[in-house]
Parts: sequence; structure tokens; C-alpha cells
Amino acid sequence: MKENKAIKKGFTLIELLAVIVILAIIALIATPLIMNIINEAQKGAFEDSSYAIIAAAEQGYAKGLIADLDMSGASYIYEDGEITSSMGNISLDYKGSSPESGTLVIDDEGNVAIAFYKNGYCVTKGYSDSKVTTEEKTAKECTIDLEEDITISEIINGNYHALILMSNGTVKAVGKNDNGQLGIGTSGSGNNEITYVDVPNLTGVKQIAAGQNHTVFLMEDGTVKAVGDNTYGQLGDGTTVSKSEPVDVIGLTNVKAISSGSNYTIFLMEDGTVKAVGDNTYGQLGDGTTVSNSTPVTVLSLTNVSKISAGSIHTMYLLEDGTVKAVGYNQDGRFGNGEKINSSTPLVVNGLGNVIDIKSSLQTYFLMEDGTVKAVGYNSRGQLGDGTTTTRNIPITISNLSSVKKISAGGYHTVFLMEDGTIKITGRNYFGEHGDNTTGQDKFVPTLLSISNVKQVQIGTAFTTLLLNDGTIMTTGSNSYGQLGIGTTENSDIFEVVTIE
Repeated sequence: MKENKAIKKGFTLIELLAVIVILAIIALIATPLIMNIINEAQKGAFEDSSYAIIAAAEQGYAKGLIADLDMSGASYIYEDGEITSSMGNISLDYKGSSPESGTLVIDDEGNVAIAFYKNGYCVTKGYSDSKVTTEEKTAKECTIDLEEDITISEIINGNYHALILMSNGTVKAVGKNDNGQLGIGTSGSGNNEITYVDVPNLTGVKQIAAGQNHTVFLMEDGTVKAVGDNTYGQLGDGTTVSKSEPVDVIGLTNVKAISSGSNYTIFLMEDGTVKAVGDNTYGQLGDGTTVSNSTPVTVLSLTNVSKISAGSIHTMYLLEDGTVKAVGYNQDGRFGNGEKINSSTPLVVNGLGNVIDIKSSLQTYFLMEDGTVKAVGYNSRGQLGDGTTTTRNIPITISNLSSVKKISAGGYHTVFLMEDGTIKITGRNYFGEHGDNTTGQDKFVPTLLSISNVKQVQIGTAFTTLLLNDGTIMTTGSNSYGQLGIGTTENSDIFEVVTIE
């Protein structure tokens, strides 16, 4: 007899509930994963669109330059999906979706910065960034600081004051300010500064030169400003009245470089000629006279100049062919032409070629193409580095000195910056200006100091300042006016770190 078994159909209530619970658990686990995949896809698509917009903006910038448009500060602004451009009819041609909101800005060199928002994502990129950064933010939070990092571009020492040129074209100053040479609107012996202060109302500076008690600023547009002592008209404003705030040098445009002597200033023009202003007692302006001038005069018979260097009261010119000319005071032979006669018109320094740089003070140094150095002039403290204290009127090659990158001269001591970032020093050390924890021990040949990673060197009267590769400033020596910038007026015989705020 066969047994009939009932066939079970459907689920029991308990089984059905179990299935529902399992499906719910799967949904709880899977949904975030699926949403994450979707979000990542949206994020990636937004980043791709952002890169496409950046590329289109770079192309638009190039088109604008070709069309001779002013592209300074060119921008595109997105708002509610609509775009507003400062670039006229130059549109952005790209594939992909547009941001809901955001800004794209192009700097003067064609670098692009963005801050784009869409669907809860913010995509940003600075001018110097190679990649975009994506974060979850609100539209209001989606911004970017377009200000570039401000670093130290250049250090400059006068006789008893010092300045710093920042990468954004602003200036800081410290030290002696009796003639208003710091440019901060004050003057007098009680207004020296012992820590670096900002020079107000001065931007767009490209280069700085500092004399005995005056300071000169070359601006980005090729004009020049000056401040401080004006006894000899060295500010070039047509007066002999000292100024505590920078004034325009009259009639100068297209200036390429500047250099200041004790009480005068010289200007290298873009066309290779030279102008000069101020003290001309020894003919150092080079205009064929010994009459001081309060407005710039043209240096006679001088073209194809590539570099200039104003000493205390003489001037050196490096020509494009590697030869050198000199003018001004020469009683100690600092021209290097074998004579000890002053000249008010530029003279050729015979026997010199392949010179790539020059530096003047109470003497002259010639950096040669092969990295060696020749020196001539006043040598009372061994500052020529030839092992003697004999003043020279014909350039001598400094022994055991090669691979020199730059020279800085302070009248009584000299520093050589080497290609490897080390420094060698020679000459007087009365105030600790050598920074080797000694005073009163002069050096008569260039001596290696135990410091490295040096980027720039500047010398004032008996003090030395270094800019290191990492942006640190170190200084040593005479400090009676606070020129070291270390917050005191005490001298130092070791290199001390300067705090810059």
C-alpha cells in the first residue's frame, strides 16, 4: 500500500519573516557600498571636468595673449551653473559638466587656480599645484586662498641699516634711521629700529640698493623710488632735502638694475646705457664733471653694459663682452688700470676679459668665468685676500680660491659665496663680523667658515648677513644701531638667527 505525502507549498510566516530580515540586512550592508560607488563616480567625474576646465582656461589665456588682451587677473565665475568671464568673448571650450558654483583665476604667468563646488564636493587647486584636491564641503566653504606663500627674495645691507625684499614685492627694514633711510616715515637718532619692521605703502619692488644713509627701490614697472639722506641729491627727486618716505626718482623709466655708493646711485637702463645721480666729488657719476646732481645724468661714452657696481666713491661697469670700465676715485688704484688718478669719464681696465661679475667697495673684485677671483685696491686689513696688507693698483688673482658664485664686499672685510653653498671670508674682524666666535683676529686669505646651505650674502660696515636656502636669515658683527635685527644693540661674534614677522 502506497503512502501519500503532502507536498508543502509556500512559506510559513516564520520563514517569510526570516527572509525579510535577511534581505533587510543585505540592504543595510549593500546600500552604503552602492552609494559609495555612486559618490566616487560622481567625485571622479567632477574632478575630470575640473581638469578639463583648467586646460580650457590655459588655452583661453594663450588665445588672449595672441589677441593682445590684458590677461592680468583673468577670471571665470560660476553661479547657479551660469558663467561670467573677465576675458571678453574668449569662452571655455571643454567636455564635461560645469560646477554649480565657483571661481577660476589666472595669474600673470598663466597659472590657474580654482575653487569649484558641486553635489557636496569642493575641488580646489592653487597656482603652483599640479593636482586638484577634492573635499566634502558646503558651497560657502568652498574657497581657496589665492595668496602665494610669501618668502624672502633678497637681503640688502647699507652701511648701518639692512633691508629684506619679500617675494610679494614688499619690504622690511632695520637699523640706523637718522636720515629716514628705512622709509618708515620717521627719522632722527632716536628712531632706529632693532627688529625688522614693514616699510609702509610700498609694493611692487623688484630690487633694492642701499648706500651709506639712503635706500633705493627699483619697481616692477621699471621706475625707481628712493628715501633717506639727500645731502648730495642722491634721491634723484630734484632737491637736496632728505626724505623719510620713498619718493619718485625724476625722469626714470625702463631701468633694469640699480646700485648705490656711499652718497650716490647708478641705474642700468634696459638699452645698456647707464644713468647716475648724487655725489660727484670724485667724478663717480661718470658725466665728465665733478658737479653733484639731484636729477639723473647720463654716463658718457658707455653702452652695452650688462652689470653695474657702485663702490664707496667709484663705479665699475661690466660690459657684455666681459671687459670692464671704471670711473671716480682711484687714488689707491681701485680701478685696476695700473694708475692712481681719478677720472670723471669711464676708463677701460686693461688686461681683463672673461669677467662675469663685479663687486666694488673701497676696492674692486672681478669674478672670472672659471670661478676664480681677481682683486685690486685698498688692502689695509687683508681684505683683498692675497695674504698681505699691500694695496694694489693692478688686479691680482686670489690664490686657492675657485668655484666662487658671488662676492660681497664691505670695505674692510670680504665674503665669497661658493658654488656648494659654503662661504669663505677675509679681512678685518674687529667687531665679530666673521661670525667665528672671535674678535680682533683679522684674516689675510679667504678662510672657510663652518656654515653651509647659504643662498645669499650681504655685507654692511663691519656686519655680515646670510640668507640660507631654507629662508633663514643669520647675522653677525657690529650692531650699534640695531642693524643685525636681533632685538638688541649689542655686537655679536657668532651668526645669530633673525626672527622675521
